[in-house]
Amino acid sequence: MKFKSTIQDIKQNKDLQINLLLQVILFIPILVTSSIGSDWDSYAVLASGKIYITEGLYIPSRPPGFPIYEILIGALYVISIEFVLLTNFILNILFLLFVYSKLSKTTISKIIFHTIFLSSVYLVASFSIIDYILGAFFGFLAVEYLKNDRYLLASISIFISCGIRLSNLIFLIAMLYFCLMNKKELKVYLFFIFSLFLTAAIYLPSYQIGGGLCFLNLTNIDHNGIDRVGRFVYKQLQIFGIIGSVLFLYSLFTNKTRFRDFNVNDKTYLIIIILFELSFFRLPTEKGHLLPALFCLVFLSDKLFSKSLVVYCLLIFTLLSNFLTIEFLTPDTPNHATTANFNIKITQGYYLQDYEQRLLKMENFDNYLQVGINNIKSDWSNGGPNC
Repeated sequence: MKFKSTIQDIKQNKDLQINLLLQVILFIPILVTSSIGSDWDSYAVLASGKIYITEGLYIPSRPPGFPIYEILIGALYVISIEFVLLTNFILNILFLLFVYSKLSKTTISKIIFHTIFLSSVYLVASFSIIDYILGAFFGFLAVEYLKNDRYLLASISIFISCGIRLSNLIFLIAMLYFCLMNKKELKVYLFFIFSLFLTAAIYLPSYQIGGGLCFLNLTNIDHNGIDRVGRFVYKQLQIFGIIGSVLFLYSLFTNKTRFRDFNVNDKTYLIIIILFELSFFRLPTEKGHLLPALFCLVFLSDKLFSKSLVVYCLLIFTLLSNFLTIEFLTPDTPNHATTANFNIKITQGYYLQDYEQRLLKMENFDNYLQVGINNIKSDWSNGGPNC
C-alpha cells in the first residue's frame, strides 16, 4: 500500500472521508472510556500479553493461542490502555484504506465497501482488543503479494497472519489454489513450506504448555445440531440487521452473474468465503470470525451484486442497525443461549449494545484483568483447557 496514493484516495473520495469521520466519531467514546471490549476474550488477550511482558512466560489467552497479537498488545500496554486502543484502531483503518485502494470504484463496489466497514460486526471488532482484523489484514496482504509475484513478502505476510490467528491458514489454502491454477513454479511452494515452518515454530510454546496437540482443541463447540444451525443462521442475519439481511439476500440471488464467470482471482476469494463459513459453522459464536468472508464480498461486489437502489438501502439499514434494530428471537442468556423465544421487537442497535456491555466491564477493569490472568494460568496449569 503506497502512502501517497492512499492520501490521494482520501482527498479525492468524499465517501471515504465520510466513512472515516463516522468511524472516528464512534471510536471517540470508546477511547475516552478506555473500554477494551464487551467480550471476555479482550481481557484474556490483554492478560496473556501482560503475563508475557512482565513474567517472560507465554500462556495463550484461549486455545490454540494468538501469540503475535497477544505479545503485541502486551507490549503496547506498557505505555497505556489508551495507546493500545488507539494503535489497534489505526491499524484497522490502514486495513480499511488497503481494501479501498483495491476497489474498482464502481458504485456497487463502493456501497458494499461502506456496508461492510460500517457494519456493527466490523465496528465492534475494530474498537475492541481482538485479533480478527489485523490477522485478516496480513492474510489479504499475502494474497495481494502473491498475485504480484512477490513471493517472499507473501510468505512473511501469511506467517504473520497465521501467527495472529491460526485459522488464517484458510488464506494459505486459497493461495495454494491460486498457485495451482496459475501453474506457479516450484520455488513458490517452497516459500509456503517456509511459512508453515515458521508458523509451527511460533506455536511451539502453545504445544508445550498444552502438553501436546490438544492445545488445538477449541471451546464452545459442543452444540447440538439444531442449536448449531440456529446460531449459524441467526448470527449472520444480525450482521446487516434483519431488514438489511433480506435486502442482501435479494440483491445477491437476483444478480445474473454465475460462478462459472469467475476468474481465478474471484475463485480464490470465493474459497476464503466458503472455508470461513465452514469454520464459523464449527464454532458459531462470535460474528467476528466471519470478517474475512465479509471482506471478500467487497472484492467480489461487482460480480455478486446488482441493483444499486437495493444495495443503497442495504447500506442504510446496516448503518441503522448499529443504533436500532429488529429482533425476532430472544435468547435465554445473551451470547450463551441454550434456548430462544420467538418475539418480534424493536431494540437497541448492536453498536450501542456492545458499548453498554463494555462500559459495565470497564467499571471493574483492574479486577477483570487480574481475573483473566488468574484464569488463563489456572486453565493451562495441567495442559490445555480441553485436554
